[in-house]
Amino acid sequence: MTVKLTASKVQEIIDICIDAKAQKYLKIRQVAKVIGKLVAAMPAVQYGQLHYRQLEIEKTMALRNNRGNFNNSMKLSNEAKEELDWWINMVSSSCRSINQGKADLELETDASGLGWSSTDGNEQIGGVLNVIADDKSRNFDDHTEWMLNKDMFKQVCDHFGTPEIDIFASRLNAQLPRYVSWKPDPGAEGIFCNHQLRTGLRLRYFVVVYRSPSTSSPVARSVSAVVWRSIVWQSYISAGVPEKALPIIMSSWRESTRKQYAVHIRHWLDFCCREQCNPVQADVTYILTFLTEIHENFNLGYSALNTAQNALSSFILSPNGQSVGNHSLVKRFMKGIFNLQPPQPRYTHIWDVRVVLNVLRKLSPVETLGLRDLTYKLSMLIALTSTQRIETLHKLQIADLKMTDNSACFHVKELVKQSRPGHVGTIVRLSAYPPDRRLCVFKYLQHYLNKTKDLRKSGESHLFISFRRPYARVSKDTISRWIRTVMELAEVDTTKYKPHSTRAASTSTLNNSTVPESQILNAAGWAREETFRKLYNKPVEQNMDGVSSAILDTLNT
Repeated sequence: MTVKLTASKVQEIIDICIDAKAQKYLKIRQVAKVIGKLVAAMPAVQYGQLHYRQLEIEKTMALRNNRGNFNNSMKLSNEAKEELDWWINMVSSSCRSINQGKADLELETDASGLGWSSTDGNEQIGGVLNVIADDKSRNFDDHTEWMLNKDMFKQVCDHFGTPEIDIFASRLNAQLPRYVSWKPDPGAEGIFCNHQLRTGLRLRYFVVVYRSPSTSSPVARSVSAVVWRSIVWQSYISAGVPEKALPIIMSSWRESTRKQYAVHIRHWLDFCCREQCNPVQADVTYILTFLTEIHENFNLGYSALNTAQNALSSFILSPNGQSVGNHSLVKRFMKGIFNLQPPQPRYTHIWDVRVVLNVLRKLSPVETLGLRDLTYKLSMLIALTSTQRIETLHKLQIADLKMTDNSACFHVKELVKQSRPGHVGTIVRLSAYPPDRRLCVFKYLQHYLNKTKDLRKSGESHLFISFRRPYARVSKDTISRWIRTVMELAEVDTTKYKPHSTRAASTSTLNNSTVPESQILNAAGWAREETFRKLYNKPVEQNMDGVSSAILDTLNT
């Protein structure tokens, strides 16, 4: 007996594969949908599991490069398109047997996947007798111990000079007698943990590490951010910058900027490896070729390419000190990109705050709310009434809270995105709202503090904690999910509007009231009116259904 797809399901899979193959660029969400359709059909398609892995790998890499944004675009490789071809040609004739029949011989082995020994239940072939398995066991080559090709490493050493010490290594993949490992290792001189070197060593040389897209080792996952710091350090050392000044210079880039740069640096190092050029002293022709390549391969627009050239400018310096972004040809290239693909604002309109407030009113009275609903409501009320970023909400601390009879004031001492010289420290003021106690952020803050007082771990001072065990501090992403949940309850289109849009929604609503613009700028922390007017002040979406019905009623009379 066999299982086979229905004719309509077969045609649906063929159509979706043909459509995906025909497009030069696809939304990552569309590729995920294709993969979902293929996986759902596999119980009825023999060998289907052998023909979707490349699609899955490329989707995962695209998500990683785009920081998890499913709405960004990606380009399928020829290998991925070959998998689509297999489904187009084979799905109509494929089926799967329900009963595969009894096997003639069953062999059992351990979980190593490399041999060691096996048995058929009666006779065991040990590691000594099984020559192949024994050889593999004695010459273990774990793919997670990734290392640079030895010939390529020699070329790097011939070009830059031999390093003194190998970092991110182990006794299995160290290329130099002296090395530093990720975890305790009998031959290591130190441990590199959480980007801190636990040893007295001072590193002066950095080996450029090139990562294969399919590599999944801990080194490969972390090397992008680390190698950016390494290559910038090397560039400034070569330019004669005093080594003592480098840690201060490196601190001029914030962690969020480093993460943005890391993606482009990884692509740049792959490009330099392929073109065999020096990544810290590349000619402008290589830079233009690289920018053109990532523009075509990843469908990057002006803003993303501007980030890429800023990343290169952080460590590529010309002999006269001119950065990449100031080169006349690079400036001309960027102007051409601007003319071909003018950057568009993310939002032309913004959602109506009133629809969210109506949902929040229903989450009352406060005494009946569980911790989850109370957390949802408080996070959205603070986001709307303070006009602050989710980053700022994430940094609110009870230790920096001062409360009066009708207001609460948080003094955020950590740097936030809008922090700049002369403007350090953010004040978040939450006032009582007597006209409607259901929307009083001060009241709900008091109840939240009382409800979480006994749940907090000793020493946990940050305001927002998880509403499930272990009740620890949450990440920015978690706060974003809370706000997105409330937006979805209010039927705001969350495929279009992101949680950060609360900042534009609240300030645009304020601008339509009698509140002076200067007061809005001060509350949000903007230094210039242009920032608010260009990026945040948007027309509020209006429900036009009533107008349309009125027009039709008039025409029909």
